[in-house]
Amino acid sequence: MKRARTLKSLLPLIATLALAACSGGGNGSSTGTVSISLMDRPVDDVTALFVTIVGVNIKSRGDGPAESLPMTESPMTVDLLSLTAENAALLVDGAVVDAGEYAWIEFEIDDSDISKAYAITTSGGMVPMQIDVPSDKIRLVSGFNVAANQAVQILFDWEVNKGLTHSVGRDLYILKPAFRVLRVDEFGSISGRLTGTTATSDPVCSAVTDPMVGKVAYFFDGPVVPDDVDGNAPEPVTTVDAVFDATTGDYLYRALLLPGDYTVAFTCLGDTETEAGDEDLAFLLPLDDTVDVYTVTADSAIENVDF
Repeated sequence: MKRARTLKSLLPLIATLALAACSGGGNGSSTGTVSISLMDRPVDDVTALFVTIVGVNIKSRGDGPAESLPMTESPMTVDLLSLTAENAALLVDGAVVDAGEYAWIEFEIDDSDISKAYAITTSGGMVPMQIDVPSDKIRLVSGFNVAANQAVQILFDWEVNKGLTHSVGRDLYILKPAFRVLRVDEFGSISGRLTGTTATSDPVCSAVTDPMVGKVAYFFDGPVVPDDVDGNAPEPVTTVDAVFDATTGDYLYRALLLPGDYTVAFTCLGDTETEAGDEDLAFLLPLDDTVDVYTVTADSAIENVDF
């Protein structure tokens, strides 16, 4: 099955979770506030991807019950492909929570009929989408803390390019959870471009059938020899599709990353990734060959990592 991918972060269902803890009232308790937003990334043959979210729950560590957070709108149907980190859909805004340790966050999804969860293809057709999760609940088990008088923001990056597939023999898309969790106050970024010169002069890039697809930046943990997504190490921490800039003729990308050392590579064949993997993709390395790995720190912005 061909893995759906394209330019943005197709479903980075980025859920931006803002947790601002503060002191409570006269009973001496401590509370915080939670805000949650969504963003995403496009796919090759899909122009819109609608998902209906009907609930957001969090669970503190221990034996206590889960807590339902008030949504800004419920149900909320969003086109994940229209959302970015700069244009996120706010799910929860300033919900008050107790300070402490939390075990998970959970999204409740309604895919009961085609009006609740569906994809629009390049042909303009409407295709139903099945959310392939138990009980239509997507649980993110990465724990987090809310301290008194502390503001915490968490970014949930639902990388649909790793989770959206077209069901073989059926007119149906299946969406599986594929998440990366980032603390907004901790992540940095790496950005750059595939230059128009490279796109036309590199033998692999210049030979592709459609120059608007397949331009993908790969980010690996530590110094490695880049490889495709095939279930074997090294696997990319994340991938980001590059967007064509008609003014310059370049393809631009930007990735949000936790602090660490990263190998960055680029391919013009990213649309050939499959569930089976092992495509033996041809990778480009940055034009600046004096840097083996790029060190990301909190709030850093590494720019001009070009190919």
